[in-house]
Amino acid sequence: SVSADATLYAIWKLIPAGSANITFAANDGTAAAVDVIYTVGATTALARTNTFTYVGHKFLGWSIDPAAEAADKSFKVAADTTLYAIWGLNSYVITYSANDGSNHTATQSLLFGDTTALDFENTFARTGYSFAGWAADPAATEPDYSYTVAGAATVYALWTINSYTITYDANDGSLFSDSSTLNFGDTTALGFAGPADRDGFSFLGWSTDANAT
Repeated sequence: SVSADATLYAIWKLIPAGSANITFAANDGTAAAVDVIYTVGATTALARTNTFTYVGHKFLGWSIDPAAEAADKSFKVAADTTLYAIWGLNSYVITYSANDGSNHTATQSLLFGDTTALDFENTFARTGYSFAGWAADPAATEPDYSYTVAGAATVYALWTINSYTITYDANDGSLFSDSSTLNFGDTTALGFAGPADRDGFSFLGWSTDANAT
């Protein structure tokens, strides 16, 4: 680190006659470029082991074109040249959990950086519930609205409990009725207050069978 006036000197490496400097560039990957001396006419530069890394990507090989989509298949050293690391996107498995205690899952493979994971069509069903969407947190109360693939992961189905209208019929020919809205699994329906008095009868309770005794 700088602490006073100083002079910095350029340091040079002699390239032997009949040789050329090949620079291997990370091309978005990590670490600085590496220079290697090859004999003119050499054809082994493309076989050099890659030491760079690039998050979410896999190394495909080397090319003289930094924008190439595939590695060069041949290269003969003729002069000082830069070879660029060529990268391809990694593919990751996204697991979709039914998140209902059943251990049912589905999967699909998506590329690093993909943002379509939450568009996956739900094929799960849960009695008494409606599918609300997907979330990275199985205990979430709302579905996620964005998700970017960064590696293999599990997303979870979120469910909202269904509500149902329970109609209470006086069952005395009067056509009187009342209703309440209860969630799936509720056990309080039979506790609903009874109808007004009916001459000559005492109220026993509620039943799904109009002819029950």
